[in-house]
Amino acid sequence: MASKLFSTASVSRCAAVWPGAARAHRAFTLIELLVVLSIIAVLVSVLLPALGKSRRTSKAVVCLANLRSIGTSIVLYNKDFQDYYPLSSHSTGSVTKPDAWLQSLEPFGVIRQNRFCPSDAFRSQRLTSFATNDYFEPLTAGIDFNAVTGKRLPGGRKVALNRVFLIPRPSATVYAAEFGGEGNGDHIHSIGWTTAQQVKGTIDVTRHDESADYLFADGHSAGVRWSKILQSFSAETSMFNPETAP
Repeated sequence: MASKLFSTASVSRCAAVWPGAARAHRAFTLIELLVVLSIIAVLVSVLLPALGKSRRTSKAVVCLANLRSIGTSIVLYNKDFQDYYPLSSHSTGSVTKPDAWLQSLEPFGVIRQNRFCPSDAFRSQRLTSFATNDYFEPLTAGIDFNAVTGKRLPGGRKVALNRVFLIPRPSATVYAAEFGGEGNGDHIHSIGWTTAQQVKGTIDVTRHDESADYLFADGHSAGVRWSKILQSFSAETSMFNPETAP
């Protein structure tokens, strides 16, 4: 009898010291489950925007790296082709011609993946996400001059600045940019632009958090905010025109 009393007293003391032991198999209450779910919901709402921003940042890094690879290849191309810049379909007549830059830069290290920006919503419909500046093309019959008379056409250029040493400020002059909207071109028609809105109509100027990536005539690439272009762009100070790049 004493043994039974001792055992009962021991159990009672254990329950008093470790109250959780007596309800070890008790299920969660509804309130406890709601509290846990609320905490999870708060954590998800905090983490999702951060994860989304991280993905956008990662895509922007890849985009700029691809454009930088193209810039390095163009510098190598310049050295092998007497300082000339590669041609686009503006001069070759077709994006797929062997002498168009999409093909002519391949021997200098540009692979297909380098042609695209992961943030380009239309990349699956294009041959490239980037477009070269037509200021760097040779004088073009029918655009710059009359093919029959040889006379300059309205708005046409007097001279082509299509070689490295002809560019007054290579580090400030845009050679290529991120093509905006739909389409499958490999160049932009920046000749004649006089307002910043014309830039926005062709280039995806806010693709990367209010900025876009640009390749400059010296081979370096960088992101430029749309607000900066709005403030600085004019007919007299166009970063696309080699003669007026600020």
